[in-house]
Amino acid sequence: ESFASPTMARLQAEFAKAFPKASWTSYEAVSDENIYAGIEGVTGNKLQPVYNYGKASVILALDSDFLHMESDNVTASRGFADGRRMKDENDTMNRLYVVETMFTLTGGMADHRLRMQSRQIGAFTVALAKALGVDTMGINADTSVLDEKANAWITVVAKDLMNNKSKSLIVAGRRQPAAVH
Repeated sequence: ESFASPTMARLQAEFAKAFPKASWTSYEAVSDENIYAGIEGVTGNKLQPVYNYGKASVILALDSDFLHMESDNVTASRGFADGRRMKDENDTMNRLYVVETMFTLTGGMADHRLRMQSRQIGAFTVALAKALGVDTMGINADTSVLDEKANAWITVVAKDLMNNKSKSLIVAGRRQPAAVH
């Protein structure tokens, strides 16, 4: 697995010196590398996203169980709950749209939930980006795999996101490829 230990870095360097033809390979079964690769593909920098769920009026989770299984789920849960808290009958609370492959805690909290195969989420994302007028940066997906229900969903979600431009948050789960992020 990957490491940040100075001792392991020293041992890796010594190993590489002793065995110059060997390769050192790291593998993480659960990792945020797709998130980082997606951000790097857009910005050119290796950055870690910091989401503020408490300030979002509209949240779209693309195969992201941010309330339970994603990184920083405790902070996400707190922010999401803050966005749901109403002080009086005139307050509004955030809306949560979830597109997911299986039922999750986040999906259980959703105001609107769409079940979809994992392989279709990329097509959903491309179709949504086009509906929002966002450059897909050359990423193509066969949007014909989306059914009528998914296309209707895209229309509604895109409208809500556009109506809340500066107060919207879209998050993709770690299982989704970098292109979705």
